[in-house]
Amino acid sequence: MIKSFKLLSLSLLSVTIVAMLMSAQNVGAATNNTENTTVSSIESNNTSKNTLTDSEIDDLDDYVEVKNNQYVLNVPSSSNLSEQEIKVAKAVIEESNRNIQKNNLSIDPVTKEASETSSQNVVFNTKFRVLARAKAKKKAKSYTFKNFWWGSRYYFRSNKAIDQMEHELESKAMSVELIGALASIVSSGYASAIGTVGSVYFSKIRSDLDGMHKKHPHSSLYMDINYSGVYKIKVLK
Repeated sequence: MIKSFKLLSLSLLSVTIVAMLMSAQNVGAATNNTENTTVSSIESNNTSKNTLTDSEIDDLDDYVEVKNNQYVLNVPSSSNLSEQEIKVAKAVIEESNRNIQKNNLSIDPVTKEASETSSQNVVFNTKFRVLARAKAKKKAKSYTFKNFWWGSRYYFRSNKAIDQMEHELESKAMSVELIGALASIVSSGYASAIGTVGSVYFSKIRSDLDGMHKKHPHSSLYMDINYSGVYKIKVLK
């Protein structure tokens, strides 16, 4: 049953990404630009409804619980959520829980934020302390991020942070340097399947981030991206 659900989750998310990428190719992945936000509109061209919108995530959040350091969806029969919304949410949560286990994250049951456990930052063996510090320095990020059940939020408070993310979104770097929901999108199986088409999707994110930064050069930005690939970039207030 678990194996079947994992295959279903991967299939569902793969279809989502491919549909989004085809939209990006056909219509240039048009974005809706307002004064303070650049929201990718490619999800509106995806008629298969395999993504979650912001409003749907807000509606679902009340039904997401934390049990045994895993996200659990508990939707009462009285809810107004559709079967498709619940199906997509389960796939997203399944991917999120895999990310929790893979990276040994700990979920705050109140905020539902997943972060590294304190033990991950402790080096017990003096012999490897220098190597550990060098590794940590190499992986140091100029931007910060938080993980939630729906995906990740990335914070950009400097030009260096923007530049680092744009570099990591380049095809040669994304497979080893991306973290959070972006890393899951790359590593969950569909990156190799969609091949060069995938670069269109990540190039679009990079272009939108760069455009938003140029439009608001003196403002901090943040980017939300969920596990079904939908993202938005806004000014951090």
